[in-house]
Amino acid sequence: MDEGKSREEFLEELALLRRQLDEERAQSNIQADEIKKLRAESDFATNLINTAQVIVLLLSQQGNILYLNPFMENLSGYDLNEVRGKAWFDIFLSPGDRERVRELFGIAIQGDHTQGNINPIVIRDGTERVVEWYDTTIKNDSGFLELLSVGVDVTKRVIAEGERDDYRERLEQSLTKVLGGFIPICANCKMIRNDEDRWERLESYIGQRTGAEFTHSICPLCAIELYPDIDL
Repeated sequence: MDEGKSREEFLEELALLRRQLDEERAQSNIQADEIKKLRAESDFATNLINTAQVIVLLLSQQGNILYLNPFMENLSGYDLNEVRGKAWFDIFLSPGDRERVRELFGIAIQGDHTQGNINPIVIRDGTERVVEWYDTTIKNDSGFLELLSVGVDVTKRVIAEGERDDYRERLEQSLTKVLGGFIPICANCKMIRNDEDRWERLESYIGQRTGAEFTHSICPLCAIELYPDIDL
């Protein structure tokens, strides 16, 4: 014990040191808990990116590839280590799309994010996949902007929409061809006389020539005429 201090003063200093030590331990525990929480959040984000069935792409301000998630690796046939640091536009875009997509990239990296832009990408085997993109800008540890993009493979949807549009166009052409000009139809029963001079039902005549299918119900006027005693 310091001879210049009384016993009470020494005990007060000791108690103060203990409180400081307890506070430091408590702060250390808080920091440890925060580190665990951050680590858990980081692990969750990493697992989410690694298992998500969408493209996750990170580009530098110059448009060079910084990151591709496993889904994009499997879809494209390229490993991240093969393409890291290389220009996205040169590897994954056809020459006809590069200028337009570069312009969109220039707009997006300035903060005017593109939402729902659709463009094809070229994968390793030379075929194309149609992707719908959503993006945002982030800053790296050095303060430089990077573009984080999430892409949804909509190839099947686009093909289905194209087939639907083709079918609709063929149907319209068929209807125009079949229903154009004069069609001999019975004024009473509405049967149609075909090219073989035979009478057939309207549904059969149109269905055979267009592929259209008919459903049947009763209109309000016919319902009153056919079933006057029934409240329909």
